Amino acid sequence: MTEVAIARINTFGPSPKAGFESPSDQLIVLTYAQLQDLIKGAIEQAIQPLQDGIAQLREEIDQDRQDIAALRLKTASLEKDRDLFLRTSSSSSGLFMN
Repeated sequence: MTEVAIARINTFGPSPKAGFESPSDQLIVLTYAQLQDLIKGAIEQAIQPLQDGIAQLREEIDQDRQDIAALRLKTASLEKDRDLFLRTSSSSSGLFMN
């Protein structure tokens, strides 16, 4: 009887069933390579969303660069047109001033 009482005190609750082992009490044996693969897989899984985000940002940067280059060409073309307009309008306005 005292053995049952001591067993309950030592387990802090109802007596465990025979053959039951808590998962935290089980011993797991892994080789170094298995542990390394487990850690490597967990790290790859954790950083994959970050790598995807970086790849998307790089694509957006490339697109922005292309857009900026196109805008610069358009601006240069508009500046040429403006300069041509200003030259032709100033020379033609001189004709009407006489």
